[in-house]
Amino acid sequence: MIRDKEIIEKVEYLRSLYLRLNSHLYSRYPNCTIGEASSIEAKSYGRNQKERPAIAIIEVVLSINRKYVTHVEPHIKRIEKTRLSTFNELEYIVNRLSMKEFFSFWGPHDTRKYQIVKDLLEAINVLKDKYKINDDYLVMNKWALEVNIDKYEKDIIGRIKNVGLATFQHLRMNFGINTVKPDRQVKNVLEREFGFKGNDKKAIIAVEAISKISGYSPIELDQIFVNYGSGYYETKKEEKKISFACRNK
Repeated sequence: MIRDKEIIEKVEYLRSLYLRLNSHLYSRYPNCTIGEASSIEAKSYGRNQKERPAIAIIEVVLSINRKYVTHVEPHIKRIEKTRLSTFNELEYIVNRLSMKEFFSFWGPHDTRKYQIVKDLLEAINVLKDKYKINDDYLVMNKWALEVNIDKYEKDIIGRIKNVGLATFQHLRMNFGINTVKPDRQVKNVLEREFGFKGNDKKAIIAVEAISKISGYSPIELDQIFVNYGSGYYETKKEEKKISFACRNK
C-alpha cells in the first residue's frame, strides 16, 4: 500500500508539471503549472454560480462523458456572450424553443442531455418550494449542503435519469461545496498514479484521504487530477507548451 510520504511526493510532482493543450484549465492559465492553476481555480471554483447559475448547470450537463476542451468549453464561452443568467430564463428558453432550436442555442444535438436539463429545472422548482427560497444560488447551495451522497440515488436530483454520482458531485461543487467529482479523469489518476481502483463513492473517500495527507483541499485535488489526466493522458508529448511565467488571462 502506498505510504503517506509517497502520496505527498506524487501530489507535488503532479502540481509541478505544466498544463498541456488538452488540460481543462489551459485556456485560462496557459503559462501555469498544474499546481498554480489548480490553486487559483479552487479559490474561485464555479465562478458562474452566483451571478449566472443557469450557465453553471449547463456546464455540468454538457460535461457528462465529454472532453471539456473540445466539447464543453467552446459552447460555454459562446453562451456566456448571451444574456442568460437565471434558472427562470433557462426554463423560458427550454419551453419556448423547440428541441431542435434549443440544440442550436446550446450546441450539442443530444436528446439525453436536453432531458436532463428539463428534469433539473423541474427538480429545482420543487426545491424552491420545499425550502421557501427563490434565489437560484441559495437554493442550490442549501441542497448541496444538506444532501447525503450515500443516498444520492433517492435524492430529487440524484434520481434523475442519467445523473450519476460524478454529475451529482459536480453540481455540488458548482454550488459551493468543497468536494470532488469521481469522473473518468479523477479515477484514472487515482488508479495510474496512486494504485487505487474502486467505485465512485470509494474514489471520493480516497481523494478525501489524500486531502488529509497532502494538505490540499478535495476541490483543489480534483483540479490537479483532472488537469493532469486530461493533459498528460490525452495530449501528445509534442503538444506540450511551457512558458516561464504564470499569467491568468
